[in-house]
Amino acid sequence: PFDRGRDLIRVRKSLRTTLRGGTLWPHGRFAFPEAFIWERSVEQLRQQRGDKEVEAARSILAWAKAKALRLWWGKGTSYGSCYPMLDLKGEEHWVVSVWTHGKVEIPFQWMLNRKPFGDEAMRLALRERLTAIPGVEIRADALARRPTLPLAALAEPARLAQFLAVWDWYLDQVRGA
Repeated sequence: PFDRGRDLIRVRKSLRTTLRGGTLWPHGRFAFPEAFIWERSVEQLRQQRGDKEVEAARSILAWAKAKALRLWWGKGTSYGSCYPMLDLKGEEHWVVSVWTHGKVEIPFQWMLNRKPFGDEAMRLALRERLTAIPGVEIRADALARRPTLPLAALAEPARLAQFLAVWDWYLDQVRGA
């Protein structure tokens, strides 16, 4: 049924969102095109952290796209985030997240109930591979949490390549489980 007040508000929101390049979903939430979200996030990261960290973030997300991972964009009120995810056999596997405040988050917490990284030994192996990268420190007691590391630690191309190789290994393990 038509509800004049509710429907007028929805039309105004739809018009305002469409003018900004987004669309209004049937349930009233806004969906912005990926390019819009990404450019807004890049600008925020550049303002807060600088060009080297922007390039590291761009490389991580380009890698994720090349691996056909789904990108989920966070809706934080202060900072933006992007979570590349592998959708496999009806499960979401969170890979890594990049934040506009200059951090990269390792989602050990979201691995707890997923094969093969539900096994602590596998999360420990992942941690060991990551901490072998110069400048990357992850405490041993963080295997059930979401520790972060500075994006600046990955600004050097060799370190970034090593970081992405670790995530290639991670994807191979998940796909083979």
